[in-house]
Amino acid sequence: LSSVSEEKESRMIEILLTSISTKSLLIGKLIGLLGVIFTQLLLLGAFAVVGIVVVGNQLPIDISLSDLVFDPIQIGFAILCVLIGFLVLANVMVGVGSAMPTLKEAQSFSSIFVILTVFPMYFGGLLLTDPDSSLAKILSFVPITAPLILLFRNAFNVLTPLEMVLALIALVVQLVISVYLAVKLFEIGSLEYMEKISLDRVWKVIKG
Repeated sequence: LSSVSEEKESRMIEILLTSISTKSLLIGKLIGLLGVIFTQLLLLGAFAVVGIVVVGNQLPIDISLSDLVFDPIQIGFAILCVLIGFLVLANVMVGVGSAMPTLKEAQSFSSIFVILTVFPMYFGGLLLTDPDSSLAKILSFVPITAPLILLFRNAFNVLTPLEMVLALIALVVQLVISVYLAVKLFEIGSLEYMEKISLDRVWKVIKG
């Protein structure tokens, strides 16, 4: 969001769009963000493993990596949830940054989506006591909130294979829609400096 908004305000976006296409620019931004985030995660994981190996005997609790159970299906599902969830939110942020004329306005508006992302935490007690409740199942398919809920339920191993497949299909559909909307908003809003992009205008572009 900051990248798109700052490039709009500095008029740098005009220079970029004369050299590459809209889709190439957006994909490049997303790949760059993913690279930074996964590099940070790998470093944190490496530091954690090194820390356990170096000072493991000095910890007040006994931690043995050999006692941990690694389920490749659960781990793979969790990685997909994090990856797709991040991409959906990133696309939303790109759309918001494109639709708003300034970074300040974009940041104030984007807080709504950030709140929606962490909204499932308000149901943390319910998820811990009953991760297979009807509410948890419903929120597992709601855009924006779904990835965090699915991670919760996946950690408690209450997801059935059918639910995993349906959840992944729902996440992919959300991803496709978010990419389409991000591209459309970027196309009509990246060079708009005076006013916000109205929903009517977005709807007309989508229909057309």
